[in-house]
Parts: sequence; C-alpha cells; structure tokens
Amino acid sequence: MRLDCGYQEMMNVRLYIALSVLVFAGCQRPVGIKTDAATLTGTPKGKNAATLTGTPKANNQGQAMPWDLAVRRGRLENGLRYYIEENAEPLKRAELRLVVLVGSTSEDDDQLGLAHVVEHMAFNGSTHFTGNELISTLEKFGMGFGAHLNAYTSFDETVYKLQIPTEPALLDKAFIILRDWAGNLSFDASEVKKERGVVLDEWRRSLGAGRRIQNELLPLQFNHSRYADRLPIGTEASLRTFSRDQLLRFYRDWYRPDLMAIVAVGDFKAEAVEARIRELFSDLKAPSPIRIRPVFNVPPYTDDQTHVAADPELTASAINVSTIVDYSKPTTVSEYRQMMMEQLTLSIMNARLRDLRDQADPPAHYAALYQRQLGPKQATRGLMIAPFENKSSQAISAALRLVIQAHTHGFTQTELDRAKLSVTQYFERALKEDRTESSSDAAAELVRHITTGETVPGLVEEAKVINQVLPDIKRAEVNQFMRAFWADKHLLTTGVYPNKAGLTVPTKDLLKSWVDTALAQVVTEPYSDKVVDEPLVAKPPAPGRVISEKNDAVLGTTEWILSNGLTVILKPTTFDDNNISFSAWRRGGHSLVSDEDFSSARIASDLAAQSGIGSYTRNELTKRLVGQRVGVNLSIGELYVSLGGSSAIADMDTLFQLLWLKATESRIDKKTYSRFLRTQRERIKNRALNPTTKFYDRYTQVLWGDHIRRRPANLEQLKQIDLLKSQRYLKEVQSNWHGTTFVFVGKFEPTKLKTKVERWIGSLPVDKTEKVDYRDLGIRAAQGIHEQVIRSGKDPKALAMIRFSGEFQSQPRSRYILRSLARVLSMQLREKLREDLGGTYSASASASVSSDPADVYSITIRFSCDPERVVELKKAAYSVIDRFISQPVASVYTDKVSAQQAREDEVNKRQNSYWENVIQSNRSRGEPVSALVEYWGLKNELSPKWVHQAARKYLNRDRRIDMVLLPEKK
Repeated sequence: MRLDCGYQEMMNVRLYIALSVLVFAGCQRPVGIKTDAATLTGTPKGKNAATLTGTPKANNQGQAMPWDLAVRRGRLENGLRYYIEENAEPLKRAELRLVVLVGSTSEDDDQLGLAHVVEHMAFNGSTHFTGNELISTLEKFGMGFGAHLNAYTSFDETVYKLQIPTEPALLDKAFIILRDWAGNLSFDASEVKKERGVVLDEWRRSLGAGRRIQNELLPLQFNHSRYADRLPIGTEASLRTFSRDQLLRFYRDWYRPDLMAIVAVGDFKAEAVEARIRELFSDLKAPSPIRIRPVFNVPPYTDDQTHVAADPELTASAINVSTIVDYSKPTTVSEYRQMMMEQLTLSIMNARLRDLRDQADPPAHYAALYQRQLGPKQATRGLMIAPFENKSSQAISAALRLVIQAHTHGFTQTELDRAKLSVTQYFERALKEDRTESSSDAAAELVRHITTGETVPGLVEEAKVINQVLPDIKRAEVNQFMRAFWADKHLLTTGVYPNKAGLTVPTKDLLKSWVDTALAQVVTEPYSDKVVDEPLVAKPPAPGRVISEKNDAVLGTTEWILSNGLTVILKPTTFDDNNISFSAWRRGGHSLVSDEDFSSARIASDLAAQSGIGSYTRNELTKRLVGQRVGVNLSIGELYVSLGGSSAIADMDTLFQLLWLKATESRIDKKTYSRFLRTQRERIKNRALNPTTKFYDRYTQVLWGDHIRRRPANLEQLKQIDLLKSQRYLKEVQSNWHGTTFVFVGKFEPTKLKTKVERWIGSLPVDKTEKVDYRDLGIRAAQGIHEQVIRSGKDPKALAMIRFSGEFQSQPRSRYILRSLARVLSMQLREKLREDLGGTYSASASASVSSDPADVYSITIRFSCDPERVVELKKAAYSVIDRFISQPVASVYTDKVSAQQAREDEVNKRQNSYWENVIQSNRSRGEPVSALVEYWGLKNELSPKWVHQAARKYLNRDRRIDMVLLPEKK
C-alpha cells in the first residue's frame, strides 16, 4: 500500500529512535499532507486513464481490499508462491526477489546467527556456481555485488535481491540463481571457513554503544519474547563455533517451497516469466518430515516498567515511553479506514510536537509519537523524546503536555483538513507518476505483502478506497483515537544517556517520577492552530527578460542569457512525468571572509535553513506548503554559493517563488541562532566519546594540519560565532548573484518556463561591477608519508584506512582512468581480503578528483577487521597495490568495469539527477560539450595498460596517509 509506506517515512527519526526504540526502518515513499478527497486522476501503468471524482460511494466497508490486477500471482503444487508484474522503469531491467519466510526466530538454540550465515553462503557456491563464481559471473555482465546482488536476514524472513538486465540469456541465468538459492547451495567446507571470518567482522562492526544499549533494552522492548534473544547477527560464541552440519540443518529444515515466494517485476513479458518459474521451481521438494514453523508473538506488558541505561561512548540521550498493542496490516476497507485514521492522528500530533524545536529555549532536540509493527500481530506505540543534556524532566513535561492537551481537547478542524489534504495531494501526484514507479519500489511492496500481509490494491484502486473513506473520517473519531492511544495500557519507559562528567544520569525511580508527574498534568487551554495564508511573495518582483538563446543538439539543452546577466540552461526530459529540479551555483563562498569571521560565515546557510523566509516563520511555511511536493535549499560553501530544489509539475509556481525567496529573503532568527549554538555545543562536547569520530577527527588533522578552516568542530570555533556577522554575511550573499548559472531538468517545455524564469530569476539582484570568484586559501593536503595508530574504544574491532593523493591534470580521460582504477582495485581488494582470507566484511577503494582551487586527486582504501588481523590484512592490501604497480591486471577486470559502466549509463541517462549533475560538472569546469562525449566513449577503450599506467602514477607510496583505529589497551 502506498499510504502506509508513505506515512512511515514521517516517523524515521534515525539516531534517537534507533537508541530508544528497537527497529525503525523507513519506507521509501514519502506522504506529505492538503483537504477533501475531491478529484483524483491518473494513468495507471499499462491501463487506460482513470478519473476518480468526488462524491464518496456508499460501498460496504467490510469488503476485502482489492488486489492489483496488474500483478499476476500463483502457487505451485509444492506450495511456492509467485508474484509477477510488468513494469518498464527502468527500461530493460528486472527486479527479482526470493523471499524465504524464516529468519533468526526459527533458529535452534545451537544455531544463533545461522539464518544470516546461510544467507551469506548463498554467494559462496551452489550447483551452477562454484565458490565466488556467482559474483564474478554477474560482474562480467555489468552487475555489481551490493548494488545489484544482495540479501538481508531479519527476525522472520530472509530476502535475496537481484537486479538484472532483461536480455533473455541473462534473465534466464537470474532465475537459475534464484533456483540455486532456493535448494542447491553447496556449503563447501573451505567456503564456510572463510565466510565465518566475514560474518564475524560484520558482527564486530555492529559493536559499540548502540549494541550495548540494545542488549540491555531488547528483553524489555520485546517483553522477553523469542525476539529478545534472537538478534539476526547472532553471538560471537555461536559464530566462532558453529559447524557445517548445523548450517545444513537450518537450510534443509527451513528452505522449502511452502515457505518461499518469488517476486519478479520488470521490463519483460509476464507469461514467459511465469512459465520459467513453473519450469524451474516445480521440482523443489520439502524435507520429510516437515518441521512446523512456529509463530512467535510479543505479549503485552503486564505492569509498568522503567529502565535507565548509560554508556561512555554514547553521544546523545533518548527517552522512550511505549506500550504494546495488537496490530495487523489492514485487509478490509474498514480496517484500511482505521489505519488511515491512526496515521492522520500521528501526523497531526507530530506537527504539534515539532513546535518544541522552535522554542527559544527548547528542552528537546526532537520528539515524535509513533506506531510501528513489532511482531507478526503486534505493534509498539509510543513517544520518543531526544532531550538536551540535563533537561530530561523539562523535555518529558513539555512533550507529554502536548500529548495530554490533544487527549483532553482534541485536534482542530484545520489540522485535520491539512492532514486529509496531504493524503489527497499525495495520491493525485502518485497517479500522475504511476508510469514511472520504479520496479524496485513495486518489488518492495510485494515483499511486504508476503512478509507482513500488507495488501497490494494497486494505485488506482487504493485511490478509490481513499476517495471512499477519507471524507467520512470525522474529527471526533480522530480525537477518540488520540484519547485511546495509551488508555488502559501498561507502559515501558526507557532512558539512555552518555555516561560522562557533567551529565546527570537519572535513576529509574527518578525517571519514572518525571513521567508520572508529566502524565498527571492538567491542561486547561486548547491548542491554537496558527495558520498564515498570505501569498508567499506579497509583491512579485519586476521581471527581467531573456536577451539571447542558443541550443545544444548533443545535450538537448536550451541556454538563455537573462537581462541581469545570469545564465539558465534547460534540459527537457520525458523520464519522470511529474518532476522538475534545478541546481544553481556561483563562485565565492566563505573563502572570501577573514579567518576571524570564518566561523560566523560558515554556518550562515545552516542558520538560514532553520529560520524563516519572507514573512513566514519555519513552522508557518511548513503549514503553508502542506500537500505540495516542493523544496528549495540555499548552501554556502567555501568556494561556491549554490541553490537547489525540486517540485511536482503542479507545484512549479511555488518552486520558483521559493527560489526567489531563498535567494533574496532568507534570514537568520535570533531564536534559531541561540538554539543552534546550544545544539552544537552539546554535540561538540560529545564528539570525542565516539571512537570512530575521534579517529576521523585525527585523520582530518593529519590531512590538513592545524589550519583554522580545517579543524574539526570545537568549542573555540563556537565562541567566535557572532549573530550579527552571520546575518551580515547572509545579506551580502543575497545582494549579488552575479556569475550564477542555473540548470533546470524535468518534464517541461522551455517556452512555457520562460515567463517564470524571467520573473523569478531575471529579477535577482546582480552587481556586474563586482568580480565574483573564490579566494584560494592555499590549503593543500599533507605531503609525504604519515602513519598513525589511534587507540579509542573498548570493543575488539579495527578500522584501516590508506589514502594516496597528489597533483592531477584533470581531463576527461584522466578522470575516467582514475575512477576505473579505483573500481578494479575494489574488486581485487574484496577478492583478497574478504573472499580469500575471510578477514573483512567490506573492503573498498574510492577515487576523488577536485578541481577547485587546484587539480588534485585522492584514492582511499578502507576496511574493517579483527584487531588481531590488522597487520596481516594491511600487508595483503599492500600486496594487491604492489601487484597493480608491477604488472597489468588481467583483462577480465577491466572488462567487468567497462560492462558495469555501460549498464550504469543505460539507467543513469534516464534519470533527471544524472543530467543535472553532468551539465553542472561540465559547465563548472569550463569544458566543452565534446568533453562529455569523450568521457562517455572511454568505457569502450578501457584496457589493463591504462589501469597499470594509472596505478604507477597515482598509487604513490611516498605520498600517503596510513591510519589504523584500534581499541584501547586493556
């Protein structure tokens, strides 16, 4: 379902929820919220246009939710299910999934973590692919391990993912891969031995403050159910000692057709795919006897509980008040209506809780009400609060006061209207964009159907259900759900804190008293919903005009020069029916200010983003834009000032107005300034608590020395920030946009954009007498050899990093070869360190080129490992590097890279973001269009000789940084 997935994105509060609530994985489709469900129109994929008009139909709400007829589904005689959908975005690609309805909860006591190990072994040998042949084979066809070939293991399912070109031979090979995963894994003893080290490193990477806190809270959050002691990663003891027979037992018991489903979505013929599934999977048999797969539930709390956890490496505090409720995905229209009412309630409540962040002296960074599925038939429902240090009592009181206010007085009609309008507008946009829904999104929805029971009505049918039930949801019903949010439920209260000097960690009794006191508050006054409905721009500026135009047949662009001297490049596309995006840049930035004013200037755009624009405060603007998909950002860097944004086609007028406002009427509020300093002061004080942050801070110092503009964030810098200087610098930036180039990409006709460009860009202030350029500060990366070992943290894990850098002659050919070198190097490091030695979960090499203020390059190698093996694995990494320098690589590697680049071009050239970035990069470097054409053609010429020459030139051992993070000595 689109609605359920979209609303979950609102609840994704990352760090704080990750600390205080167990598993919060966001969906990918955002839902915004504008009011009645009047008219929804759209063209579903492969169907005639559908128009949904406004009078709700009196359908029986007890009826089952419809099934998307575009999805072909079936079940083989052996019980295996399949779901197939034709979808042409991206073209010539298919997304395949093998869903196995078993995860870590199905492990026996001597198999902890082995559901996940079995998943790993799927890439290490099967009937048709020995050893690591599967990865190598797909790389030859242009697919990459991780990007196109991956898997995950959870509590109750294991899902294998494969993106493949739809050429018949490759698509057929992909289904053979799925068939091997389903029943033909080899579990070769030598491969098991090597993969043990890989999984151990994955377990090791998860160690740290978050894992220690999680281990304390898990039994409480899952109420001592099966989930509490079955983390998918397993335990160190189990991973070190498991046997091949234990792996085989899990695979044979649970990898069977009645617990499997195949999902196939892509640019193919469904009939042919269905026939191939039937042909390949019908012979898959279940073992005898069959083990019954138990379903584990999370029981409700039987009493109130409180727990406080603290850790010396934790960098933020979090408080969570939650309960467990019965919950299942809706399967009928009435259940869908109930879900929608719940989501509307959460949306309105969280809009109120966001008010906390904009107080002059807020007690919390963030607070949110949430509901998340916890087990097959349960959800956790609660309030998350991220308090400022030593402000827990005040934060709890302020957040719960808003909850009690809503409980007592309910919501306003204007709040509910906005929430409904957001749903309506979301579906209106989604119907317009249905043709361009990605196959990966469609496949994810089908996987959720298999794993959670989420219905798949299809966009058009779901929009009809929305149109039927949304107008009928009354404010009294939403208020009743709010009153019943925690009614008659026992609560679990948890608090997690950094264990450090200067921070008072409450006892659990004190934390409980704070919550009890806050819950006992009496709020007599109702909430006042302040809404500003004035025009965004009270008096539109006088327009400029286009004074010259030229077209580029190669790029398919139109270029305008405006009367104020600004340049606008337009690239119409047909890839996305309902999107327009832009980026703009000019030289300058805070390189132009003195070192004394640097700290104030550097944060100016950050402060402006958290303040208002024009006559609107940030909260007022958020309410004003409800239901619209539009956003614009202003960014001030060291060398460039930039603008960027995007919108739905219907919101294009708003996009241009926001562009003009961000460019001319952004401001820095005093409240924002005070709140920002307070937040930054807390974060800076806690930076060194995290071992990885400490490592990278030291790396930054080694790389750049002690230059004031490259120092890690520190309290001394914070003291130098001055509100008036930040405000003054922002005004200086906004007063002159001379030298700015705009690039627009999307579904538009240049002629229809002209009047908007002339008014909102042609009117931007320009001082042509002022030379606009950045200042070269003379900051260059360290030369010579720098080797350091940093000891920080208590966990037995290591991080190694090797960085080569130097001067660079930036041309299309040199940039291409450098990046290709890094790709080949990544392949060989993975083969050596992960696949041959079983020493790391991930080893990679990345290349970077910078042309401003000087042409320089860097190649950075990173891998994690057991501290006891860091010397061995670094030696192995250097042996790979030395081999690159001493002799050309085998042509199979350059062929793989060329194939991957060709496949990427097939997809990238149908994405607006790609063209926006390509045009911007080409123009900012001052290169001709022919440079782009040259770059695109180089993949057809890549050779081992090129890579060998590049390795000799760029992997210079005399100019490198070699750093290792190790745990503190005991």
